[in-house]
Amino acid sequence: QGVSDAVVSAKRAKTSRNRVLIVVDMQKDYDREANLRLYGTVKSPYANEISWLVPEINTVRARGGWSKVVFTFDWLTRSELSGRTPFCVEDTAGAQLLDGLIVDAQDDVFFKKNSDDSFCTEGGRPEAKTSCSRLVDVLECLGFRPADTDLWFVGQRFERCLLKTVMHAVDLGYRSAVIDRAAYTKCQDPDDEWCLAPAPGLPAPTGAEVAAAQVYLGRKSAGRILAERLMREAGVCIFAECPEVLEGHFAT
Repeated sequence: QGVSDAVVSAKRAKTSRNRVLIVVDMQKDYDREANLRLYGTVKSPYANEISWLVPEINTVRARGGWSKVVFTFDWLTRSELSGRTPFCVEDTAGAQLLDGLIVDAQDDVFFKKNSDDSFCTEGGRPEAKTSCSRLVDVLECLGFRPADTDLWFVGQRFERCLLKTVMHAVDLGYRSAVIDRAAYTKCQDPDDEWCLAPAPGLPAPTGAEVAAAQVYLGRKSAGRILAERLMREAGVCIFAECPEVLEGHFAT
């Protein structure tokens, strides 16, 4: 019996995977209600109605047995925003997480960057626990490698920051999933840069398969329809709600 138990335990150890929840850019400057409270007006050019996501994200967090929770932030310097309406300026109230999000200040990871793509190779700020300035390095330093880790994504926007982050994660080798109920979509259709074919380095909405890098290096929104197609073609699982059981959803 002891040998049998040891075999079962070994199999479980071999098949068990880490599950990391990544919450993308849920910041006050991206929410209209938070803008009104902070500034008395909608000041940020990218403010939308996203505060309703807070309880949905909290539900996802409470339901899963997460190995780690990561919050990403747009964290911009004033020089980077020169000539633009400021938003998510580093160390300002508008760059902070929305009120009500469940956060573990000791255990959670807070990754700050200046890119739509949270896995950007440039523009990341050194993370406190690891001092790494690339999210993939942060994860690997904490023991969450593509070979044994699944990434689950929530936040905003499905067709822009979330899309680019997820597609880059797939390109890095991570099995990835999106929980739609806890993700915000603004636009169904892509911005012009995604529609003009052929556009250098960018995919057209229809036609040949595109490289993941063409997606996460895009500047603007791909629109929900194209974004969902690109994700599914890349093997991303998109769930309407958070599954009760997080294992067994990915093709092996």
